Amino acid sequence: MKKSSLKDNLDKLKNNILKGDKRRNLNDLKIINESDWEQTNTLPDSAAWHFHTLGRPLSSNLYEKIGSDESIDLVVKHVKMWINWDKNSKIKHEQIYSGHTVALRLEFLLLVYIFKQDSLILKTIQEHIDFLKQNYDGDWNHGLDQSIALLKAAYFFNLSAIKELAIQRIYSNFNQIFDEEGVCQEQAISYHHYNIYRFWHVMKIFKFINENYKIFENKLNLANNFLLWAILSNWYYCNLGDTIYEKPIFSMIKNN
Repeated sequence: MKKSSLKDNLDKLKNNILKGDKRRNLNDLKIINESDWEQTNTLPDSAAWHFHTLGRPLSSNLYEKIGSDESIDLVVKHVKMWINWDKNSKIKHEQIYSGHTVALRLEFLLLVYIFKQDSLILKTIQEHIDFLKQNYDGDWNHGLDQSIALLKAAYFFNLSAIKELAIQRIYSNFNQIFDEEGVCQEQAISYHHYNIYRFWHVMKIFKFINENYKIFENKLNLANNFLLWAILSNWYYCNLGDTIYEKPIFSMIKNN
């Protein structure tokens, strides 16, 4: 992101505004106190998912280009506000504890904890680990993101049994998600692209933790080739399945 965009997002956060998503026509959300999270209960699923991952509206404020003690404190403030609201609220949008939302939120909470070792955030991370240990959405992109988050948490906190569980789920996911020609079973080009992107990320993690990462390489190269043939001459995705008719983020095609 450009520094000007990062500054705009930080200025919004200083005014208690969580950024939406212009690509999805999702408006910003004003959160002044805990009870303001109640307004997300009536949002469409995709909007509730965006805000309750926490990372989608907040992570840019931790980027190196813009990060400071002030921006970290603002992020921590809003994360803790969400945690307290979550513990006290009786009625919640179903997206808050959908497996995919929990996975992406756990990844972000780990990042926040690196910046600020806060006991409330740590307790919430532990609860998310327990949730993902017990709940697995299966061998598709949601399950993959759950396993990635679980693996990162297990490595960070040296949880060997959780680490092995996450690795086993990732291998199972990979064996099911692409066929022998490298085509994704989710039958949508955008999800095919997303799964490639996330498995290249898995390869980097596996290499870092000294797991066998090369096992993914050949099939991901096939998947990359299929993806390139599935982009139209106008640079939009071929509109198969529930693919959104949009241009891909081409930096997500590159494998390193």
